[in-house]
Amino acid sequence: MDPAWIALGLTGLLVVLLLFGRAPAEAVALLILVATVVLGLLPPRDALAGFANPSVVALIFIFLVAQGIEASGLARGIADWLRRHAGGSERRLLAVVMATTAFLSLFMNTVAAAAVLLGPTLDLARRQRISPARLLLPMGYGALLGGMATLLTTANLVVSAALEAHGYEPFGVFDFLPVGLPATLVGIAFMVLIGRRLLPNTSPMDESGPRRALADALRQYGLARGVHAYRLRPDSRLIGRPARRPHTAREMGLTPVGLIQGDYFTPVHALATDVLLEAGDIILLAGEPSPTVLHEYGLEPWDRVAVDALLRRGGTFAEVILNPRGQAAGQTPQSLRLRERYGALVVALWRHGRAHYHDLHRQVLREGDALLLLIPPENVALLAQDPDFILLASSEHEPSRAWAPWAAGALLVLMLALTAFRVLPLALAAILSASGVIALGLVRPQEAYRAIPWRAIFLIAGVFPLSTALARTGAARMVVDFLLRPLGHAPAWVLAWGMLWLSAALAQVMSGQVAALVLAPLALTVAESHGVSAHAMAMAVALGASMAFLLPTGHPVNLLVMGPGGYRPRDYIRVGLPLALVITPVVVALLPYGTP
Repeated sequence: MDPAWIALGLTGLLVVLLLFGRAPAEAVALLILVATVVLGLLPPRDALAGFANPSVVALIFIFLVAQGIEASGLARGIADWLRRHAGGSERRLLAVVMATTAFLSLFMNTVAAAAVLLGPTLDLARRQRISPARLLLPMGYGALLGGMATLLTTANLVVSAALEAHGYEPFGVFDFLPVGLPATLVGIAFMVLIGRRLLPNTSPMDESGPRRALADALRQYGLARGVHAYRLRPDSRLIGRPARRPHTAREMGLTPVGLIQGDYFTPVHALATDVLLEAGDIILLAGEPSPTVLHEYGLEPWDRVAVDALLRRGGTFAEVILNPRGQAAGQTPQSLRLRERYGALVVALWRHGRAHYHDLHRQVLREGDALLLLIPPENVALLAQDPDFILLASSEHEPSRAWAPWAAGALLVLMLALTAFRVLPLALAAILSASGVIALGLVRPQEAYRAIPWRAIFLIAGVFPLSTALARTGAARMVVDFLLRPLGHAPAWVLAWGMLWLSAALAQVMSGQVAALVLAPLALTVAESHGVSAHAMAMAVALGASMAFLLPTGHPVNLLVMGPGGYRPRDYIRVGLPLALVITPVVVALLPYGTP
């Protein structure tokens, strides 16, 4: 069989498996990599070249630098500035939130930038008494728009690597700025003037949702409605059991929260391992037991204490939301081993506008869920580094290091300067700055490994050989001839428009990085066959991959804001489609200015 058709068949198989298959995307990519060798499309050396590609290496260490920016408090300082200066009208709020998120996206992963501002934006909505739905989707779009203006976005790095692999000069750090920055400004202006009118006015969090301020979160969860005190009768089946692990969750669906001794509350994690439950003890349990269960276990309600006030005074709480790029969705709190890893008890689950307390350890978690945890204060900082969660609020804060934000900022500037002035390639500059992040203790070594999105790395390195095979076998030219034959000798701007929207359409149903990987060789073939700028066509693909505005599944940022904002899929289409249409002519008109 013609190698070109084999390459096209593998591409089609890749797309189908990513869209409809249940296998992890990175596993699919690695199988495709092996297939390029087995089917004779590439020699093993070229098939494995993706793992040694400078852009893939750079991406690994850029994530470490971004983690240093977040862990040092620099990003949080920017968020605090946002809280201080974003008061006023809804228009001003929206503009400042979007601009701040876009700015962070110039240096950080887009999901990380949105995650840093999620809590402060919820707090702004609470203080200004407006719906979070009016701010969160624009905030997410701000992150995507900001990513269009920097080489450090994953899709942009992927396309730059494709250019280099095909013998062209790769993009520089600031090459995307002349195109992406105006597009970002136009996108923000559109949202402030027109797009905000298309946003929904209410969300599940308006009246009863979790807030950034923990005191408000505890009040909205309604601890007194879900956590209750019970006195152990002399015939209680719990007598003699360890107070730390009385097995009430497994047997009754009730989470043990702690003991009440006089007017003092001791959380479960603070109890000594040898403390056994005795008759007359007052135990705090989270859940909704039936009278039959209470009678069977010898528990009688004890309403002589104000449970809500006692919990606030005696325990350390943290509120987290599921990270859309993490692995928590589809698992249960029990399978995540939160108690073993952090000593954390899940006191409440927030879902669809209300708090749930019963049988929590067996609840399968979903995107948009938030958890209220009772946690040892010394473990809050460790929890904040967990890639499966985003810490919204806590009653315990890690001691600040005044020098840390300055150090993280200096390392970022060092990386950009070394690359911009061509002192070092981006990969080496990123390695140098990332080494500084670890050496200064901004990120601990064990946290560094978890900060790297290994799934994305394996996905990119696995699919990269397929793009090489498409170009070498002539498959890319066949596809281009078929797709662009109706355009004939169309001008360059029409070709750029077509590649931009083809990339954007593919990005809605699979990750933007995969769209860039699949389309980059096609874009270069278009440029060569029509005698137009290869860099302009490649940039059109890269920027189209960032225009994932139309579906909740188009980008992890969209999933991140969906739950807290109470958005429905049609909200993304209603707001995102006009936004994409508005910035398209800006991008197409400025593409010639983004070439090296």
